[in-house]
Amino acid sequence: QAMARSLKVLAIGNSFSQDSMQHLYQIATDAGIEDVVIGNLYIGGSSLEVHWSNAKHNLSNYRYDKNVDGTWRSIPNRTILHGLLDEDWDIITVQQVSGYSGIPASFLEQDRLQNLINYVNEHKTNPNAKIAWHLTWAYQEDSTHNNFRLYNSSQEEMFAAIIDTVQSEIVVGAI
Repeated sequence: QAMARSLKVLAIGNSFSQDSMQHLYQIATDAGIEDVVIGNLYIGGSSLEVHWSNAKHNLSNYRYDKNVDGTWRSIPNRTILHGLLDEDWDIITVQQVSGYSGIPASFLEQDRLQNLINYVNEHKTNPNAKIAWHLTWAYQEDSTHNNFRLYNSSQEEMFAAIIDTVQSEIVVGAI
């Protein structure tokens, strides 16, 4: 199978997407992809609830990080719409804040995940763009994060809850 000549990925996320996207440009170019564009709409600690509210009200709350040549550049005060319209993205990722990633109700309340997906589909400029789920990971066992208590402060329990929630709400559900 031939290697794609182009890869354009946009993340709508937080520090987890920032961490995951940090080296993607280099990985893609090392794999022989010639035209690589990586974008990240970033708000630290942002949840699906915040992403959907920002989209619905077209709020300029994101730092838009973009990498087209191996160097990250940041533009403050951007909207999700700005990011969606900036490129003909191939892949657009969405995510839940880590602390709620294993809580199914946090995906479903006010249809926030489905509404965000609908918004992305309505505004993406590449009709073939795929929406992907950005899977967060469980906290380290000695984490002091406030939401770790939702999982009895157990990395194993948090991991299992995240996997179960993604299976029920993403794989079987929305995306």
